[in-house]
Amino acid sequence: MSKDDSTKKEILTKLKPPKWLIILLAVFLLFSGILAGSVYAYQKAYASRIYPGVMIGQFKVGGQPPQKIAEALQQKAGQINREGLKFQHGNQRVDVLPVLSAADPDLAKEVFSFNINQTVSRALSVGRQGNFLKKLFGQLSALMFPKRLEIVYRLNQEELLNILKNSFSQFEQPAESARLKVLADNQLTVISEKSGSVFDYHTVIAEAGNNLSQLTDTAIALNLVKDEPNIKSQDTAEAVEFAKTLITRQPPILKYEDQTWELTEEDLAQNINFVSNSPVITAAFDPKLFGKYLGKIAEEINVEPREAKFVIQSDQRVKEFQASREGIKLNIEETVKKLNQEFIKNNQTEIELVVETDQPQATTENINDLGIREVIGVGTSNFAGSPPNRRHNIRVGAAALNGLLLKPGEEFSLIKALGNIDAANGYLPELVIKGNKTIPEYGGGLCQIGTTNFRVALDAGVNITARRNHSYRVGYYEPAGTDATIYSPNPDFKFINDTGNYILIQTSIQGDDLIFTFWGTADGRTVEQTRPVIYNIVGPPPTKIIETDELEPGQKKCTESAHSGADAYFKRSVTFADGTVKEDEYYSHYIPWQAVCLVGVDSEELKDEEETDNSEQAGEEQQETTVKDETDQLGVSD
Repeated sequence: MSKDDSTKKEILTKLKPPKWLIILLAVFLLFSGILAGSVYAYQKAYASRIYPGVMIGQFKVGGQPPQKIAEALQQKAGQINREGLKFQHGNQRVDVLPVLSAADPDLAKEVFSFNINQTVSRALSVGRQGNFLKKLFGQLSALMFPKRLEIVYRLNQEELLNILKNSFSQFEQPAESARLKVLADNQLTVISEKSGSVFDYHTVIAEAGNNLSQLTDTAIALNLVKDEPNIKSQDTAEAVEFAKTLITRQPPILKYEDQTWELTEEDLAQNINFVSNSPVITAAFDPKLFGKYLGKIAEEINVEPREAKFVIQSDQRVKEFQASREGIKLNIEETVKKLNQEFIKNNQTEIELVVETDQPQATTENINDLGIREVIGVGTSNFAGSPPNRRHNIRVGAAALNGLLLKPGEEFSLIKALGNIDAANGYLPELVIKGNKTIPEYGGGLCQIGTTNFRVALDAGVNITARRNHSYRVGYYEPAGTDATIYSPNPDFKFINDTGNYILIQTSIQGDDLIFTFWGTADGRTVEQTRPVIYNIVGPPPTKIIETDELEPGQKKCTESAHSGADAYFKRSVTFADGTVKEDEYYSHYIPWQAVCLVGVDSEELKDEEETDNSEQAGEEQQETTVKDETDQLGVSD
């Protein structure tokens, strides 16, 4: 062997890695291969299932296919929908159903609802978001530390609060602050304060939200808490002396333009009360007391705003048939503040009332120059079978919109356009069940207006910005999926006039058909809309009987008919003149809804039955299964 070969062999020997390093590398590669294979196998095994460690509320859903989870959760949610949220104080119990039961379906306002599909989608997305490392981290994190998700729900807290107060307020005795009282010759004395007790509604509503998020059907207890008065008589000595000086002053004169209203010494004495500017108690005009006084002045001042309205003549020219009018309104709250500042503090005797103006949207006189020359959209709906009050309200609502002019770029609000929905504007009431009582409310028939407005906006291809379907299917609005519910102040139906030109709304009633027409200028857009696909049809639950002492014993009054649940979907495509295409998808979920009937019972009998129900409920709660048992029954355990 040459010297060079020997040298090369020596060098190669030195460069050769030690055996331990080779073994270590081999083990690393083997481990990496096993790990990569395990990760691949793990992800493949759960490719169409929810990753282990994921929980929805109290239910373990890891390892299950989404469809199975959705069916199980829908079943549990359906039970809560049928039985309602349960509230109890003493012997009084109220079950709040997901939708207010009403003689007119348009008044069946939603109180709560579940979105099971979105909930399951969130569960399925765990470990599937971001890049590979983020996905892997999400999967391992759920496996080691259970990932708990809440049920996606919607709760109308304002309406729930309204129902609870309507059902339980008789048990409350709110605190009464110390107040001034006028004696003979405008002498003042102090009526002492009273402590009281009220329900902590904030906590109760929070518990209701928690029950919905966990699909829990346990009854929620309403507990009274002490309510202390804000103003106590022991702190009012200086305020009383100040009040005595106020009623001896020269009373102020209220002014608006050329009108004046002179207050008397008696007016001062009757409308001044204690006011707490913590920690100081003083005397000033009481917002409630003096608000009533100012309310009478408001009747003389207030003028409702009025939009200009237009009609298309036979020669297709536009003619104004109602002139616009500026609205004015006395701001009572700000006027009281101003009086307390200028008269009480600064001793001014002439006070200008705070009056605000409300400008109408359409005031143009050159209406025929605005390009309103052709029909750009038509929407229709049928209200056959509607009772007289409902038909009346549809006519009133349609008349309120007929002739309205929408500016380019303006967002149309149906609630705003209709204005106040009350007797003063010609509407008739219908009965709504809230808790265990029936209450007259206005607005029946107006979802016919909302639905027809939705359909004409779809046909015109304008940008729809707010729309909600009814909670359950209503025969007046078939096919399902093409309806829009409204209920002042919310939900509303809104769209933006994105045509670049004015839109004129024309409404008409032909027999049982309500027809909306949009006039404007065609901008080259075309609209295609698929027929609604109706799926997931579910039959209605059995009839729900509500016993009440507001009907004669034995008398029965059904306020709601049964409706099958379903889902609906359709798509609208708007192709603009420049070739741009905008696609909108509209999904609607309708819960199965049972018929609801009121049955009259004697008030004493109703009380006895409530006590029996409460005892039975207590027994049921003692036998309640564990979370694991309930989970296993649903078939969604790991």
